[in-house]
Amino acid sequence: MRRIILIVGLLAVGLAMGGCINSETEVGVNPDGSGTVTETVYMSAMMQEMMQQMMQQMAAGFGGDANAKPSAEQPLDLAKFKKTAKTMGEGVTFVSAKRVTNAKGDKGECVVYKFTDITKLKINSTPNSPEQPGAAQAGEEKQIKFGFVKGATPKLIINFPKKEQAESIDTTATGKNVPDVSPPAKKPTPQEMAEFKKMFGGFGMSVKIKVNGNIVKTNAKHVKKGARCSTITLIDVNMDEVIDKMEDPAQLAEFMAMMQAKEMDMARNKPAEIPGMKFESSEKVEIQFK
Repeated sequence: MRRIILIVGLLAVGLAMGGCINSETEVGVNPDGSGTVTETVYMSAMMQEMMQQMMQQMAAGFGGDANAKPSAEQPLDLAKFKKTAKTMGEGVTFVSAKRVTNAKGDKGECVVYKFTDITKLKINSTPNSPEQPGAAQAGEEKQIKFGFVKGATPKLIINFPKKEQAESIDTTATGKNVPDVSPPAKKPTPQEMAEFKKMFGGFGMSVKIKVNGNIVKTNAKHVKKGARCSTITLIDVNMDEVIDKMEDPAQLAEFMAMMQAKEMDMARNKPAEIPGMKFESSEKVEIQFK
């Protein structure tokens, strides 16, 4: 239960940034515990335009031309990625980086790192931005860590960050603690729905584990087996799908209220009923493969 509460809390933080970031993290794991981390982060066209306008305004403030067209795209800062690799754990090194554009025209960066020992790896569980990849901006409480047992059928252990449940509020004359219960959400107006879509539409994030081998045993919920490798989805959020498929106005109203409050009891109690979202609810996931 705490696992879901934490994930949706982190999701709310990402959504507070608006529908501007789409972050994809894939950790590839070999039978010897080595592997790669591929991070792809896109920024929406709307956010790109906003940033361009901000830069033009700043230029004007320093006496420049506010109407000047932006200069050619600057080369990627490879030193930044090498520095980021050092924050991701001992033995993690930078491999490559390139600019990417998705089908919607969103631009971003795809960065690849490699590691020699997954037990030293730390992965950010919150959305990254193209300017802050990897685990660089994630505190200890937001990092996914790993364990690994070598052998003929190695076992990968995924440990999610933990967060203590919020304390209940003392509202009785007897001094007993009772949960804080919020009033039921109201049906959103068309204007509220439009604002909700404007703020959160386009947001996405995913964290996936790809083991190079066949899974023998696992307690993971979302597993896609392949001929030579298998993918485990830990987090996968597509806010466009959430908005499009959550047809019940009352359910969407409740969801909107919880997102704004950074709490999602519905996700905690009935995660499968939220379209466009996949969460691994276990605090510890074990994957045995060969």
